[in-house]
Amino acid sequence: MDVNFNFGVFVNIGHNDEFPDDSEFVVLIKEKIGNRTLFKASFDRLYKGYWFSYGEAFFTNNVVELWTYSSEIGMYKLTEHHFDPKDKKVIIELHYENRLEGQRWVQIANEFRTKWRCNLEFAVHENDVERFSRIFQNEIFVSLGSEYDGCYASYKIGRFNTEPDRDRIIKEKDQFPGWNVWYWWRYSRSFTNPSQWKHLHSEDIAREILGLATSRKFKYDTIDCNFFVDYQLSNLLNEGIE
Repeated sequence: MDVNFNFGVFVNIGHNDEFPDDSEFVVLIKEKIGNRTLFKASFDRLYKGYWFSYGEAFFTNNVVELWTYSSEIGMYKLTEHHFDPKDKKVIIELHYENRLEGQRWVQIANEFRTKWRCNLEFAVHENDVERFSRIFQNEIFVSLGSEYDGCYASYKIGRFNTEPDRDRIIKEKDQFPGWNVWYWWRYSRSFTNPSQWKHLHSEDIAREILGLATSRKFKYDTIDCNFFVDYQLSNLLNEGIE
């Protein structure tokens, strides 16, 4: 199984000669928050050579598990991949409204580098590559839209509108625990911003997208999440928010 985290979760089942061609696989995506790992989504009816790209372009500390079925022991886990960008290339796109904001986002992104010990590079507007390279002489800057070869993870910081029909797509999915679920314990209505950016300071927009600590508490009127599921057994967003 090949996994990367470029603007979401990319999973390639690969070709394993140990299994027959008609072997069926299931991928579980879980999220680590604190000392807990919570089930988030599953993808079934996968076969050798299948691949898919899933979900959020912002940071989540994911665990990806590959399962299959045996008539002797039932469902069992083949392997799992934990998010780990240490010593790997990570690209962060900066979609700033002005250059000063972009410069501050570079500084905040360095907290992500320190936390995860990754090899960080930045993508900025083509006309700003030279300017940013002069200001941050130890950083690597490329143009937005370039080929980001060899990246383990990619994120984009900015203010992005909710995708058209995002709510309709979510509501068409089953909302009960088990296979074929989509965000059992919570979902964000945007694939790009974890909460409503219109309520956030510029620095907190960057911090939330990169999974860094913010200076504020989550509030019901700012977090953009699903609270209508009745069986929120694992809904961490109900803990310690006002």
